[in-house]
Amino acid sequence: MANVTSIQILEDGDRNVVAKLVGKLDTANATLATLLDPATLASVNASAMNPQKASTLAIETVTFDIEDGLVVRLWWDADVDVPIWYFSGRDKMNMEFTTFLQNNAGTGKTGKILYDTDGYTTGTKYFSMTIQCIKQWS
Repeated sequence: MANVTSIQILEDGDRNVVAKLVGKLDTANATLATLLDPATLASVNASAMNPQKASTLAIETVTFDIEDGLVVRLWWDADVDVPIWYFSGRDKMNMEFTTFLQNNAGTGKTGKILYDTDGYTTGTKYFSMTIQCIKQWS
């Protein structure tokens, strides 16, 4: 079989975006892939003549359920990707940050949030993650 991951956009409003990532690993770790790209999200209508796309996202809350031994890593996309946070834990957990996690990537910053996994050994491993972000403009 092969690894299977899916991303579902649960909300894409003027300010908030919520996405759910679900994965089943049965061959290897998930390789670096895009979780959220502000360029693909809905525009905010600053005026009917001037809709605006968010240029970056700030992370507000992450709810996750990850099988033992597996780690899901989030990254800011740039020329050199910047780690955001590493998530692990068997029971459903919720991390709400007191201040939003801001994109601090340097040269080549795209605004994308990437993900990958670490810790896959054998068998089938499952993970799910719901990420709530705030849209931002440069």
